[in-house]
Amino acid sequence: MLKFKTYQLFIFLAGPFILAMSYPFIAIAITGRFELPTMVSIVYIWLIILYSWFLENLVRMNKLLDENLKLSGKISIVFGIIGLIGISIILPPVMLRFLAGIFERLQIIGIILLLLSSFGNFFIARTIAKNMRTLELSREAIVKEYLGEFLLIWFFPIGIWVIHPRIKKILGLERDIA
Repeated sequence: MLKFKTYQLFIFLAGPFILAMSYPFIAIAITGRFELPTMVSIVYIWLIILYSWFLENLVRMNKLLDENLKLSGKISIVFGIIGLIGISIILPPVMLRFLAGIFERLQIIGIILLLLSSFGNFFIARTIAKNMRTLELSREAIVKEYLGEFLLIWFFPIGIWVIHPRIKKILGLERDIA
């Protein structure tokens, strides 16, 4: 995904997200009914694309870091996989709105998975931002130095335009104009 130009990555990431959010309205307007499994499938596609971009960035930047800083990247990769699995488990029951009380006994497990997935997402975004600034500064970055990058990654559709070219430059990939 790092070989994509910025606008291609933006379309690739934002397209499924926008489609998933607008699918209920489009489906009801065209067919008169809404099929939840279709929307869940679109959300899964978006999650896989987003997490693969995150994990590719983590793995490639982790290779360029000093040995004492690599642990954070490895932990982030594990949290990324746990987060994706957690969201994959949480998403169907949430989308089904806990119908008929089936999932009432499993709500505590769902809450734990939700918190773990949320923490994993924050940790991934933080690690990518910190690794990026660390590689740019050639020393370990502190929080105030990478907070802006963290927020850009967290609000991914906007942040892609700023973060993606910088990551490509850090990794020595071709620079695109976007």
